[in-house]
Amino acid sequence: MNKQSITFLFLMLFALQMTYSQVSAVRGQITWAKDRRVLPAVMVTNTSRQIKSFSDGKGNYTIRAAMGDTLRYSLIGFKIKQIVVDSPVCDIALDADKHTMDKTNPESIYSLIEKRDDNIYLVDDNVISKDSLIRIDPSTIESISILKDGDMHPIDKPLTISIKLKPVYEAIVMESGYETFLVTQRPKNFYTESSLKTKNVFLVNEWNYRCDNPMLYSPLIYEAKIDYNPQNEYGLDVEYRLYMFFRYMDKKYRLGLEYR
Repeated sequence: MNKQSITFLFLMLFALQMTYSQVSAVRGQITWAKDRRVLPAVMVTNTSRQIKSFSDGKGNYTIRAAMGDTLRYSLIGFKIKQIVVDSPVCDIALDADKHTMDKTNPESIYSLIEKRDDNIYLVDDNVISKDSLIRIDPSTIESISILKDGDMHPIDKPLTISIKLKPVYEAIVMESGYETFLVTQRPKNFYTESSLKTKNVFLVNEWNYRCDNPMLYSPLIYEAKIDYNPQNEYGLDVEYRLYMFFRYMDKKYRLGLEYR
């Protein structure tokens, strides 16, 4: 590389550094779109850089971000909102999410939390604090309900708010050589979760069929059936690891599995 090209490269790097420094952080205030009430404890995630922050008691937040980064705002009882950064100041208004409202009470869960300090909060049947509840990522919630005796709940009594989180699945493969095989394959982001699920439904059925017929297929290979429910959302990682398990076993033992 000659001197001129080195100088040019230095100028390019300097220019990029200057551009980034102009938007090294994004700040703003988060409010409820209904009445512009400030919203504390909103989780702000820079999904482009995997950085998280929270709004303070006045709804204000600051997070490291650059132009073009994607910010995600989430709070229990409100719809998740995403924006692409185009300014160092991003004020956000969140809408209430009707899907997280109790069927017998038209107010959002956030309003119920806000009313009293003596409510009881259960997450998967475990008691947690009010602050911990508000910080739960709404995308991990499966259902929210208000527990009460009878058809109505007394207004002057504390509420018991029960939250069920979506189950977290993990695919553990004990077969020796599997992890080494895995790193030689296309990465999971090459696939979609739906395409892998379609393949796995067929492969699991075939595998379990062979497990049920030890006279036809070796029980040394088909040791146990795979508990797989197509109705469950296992996530891309699990679907990928399961699919690669079938590919690995097929390659290692020449099983003749049809997976393409």
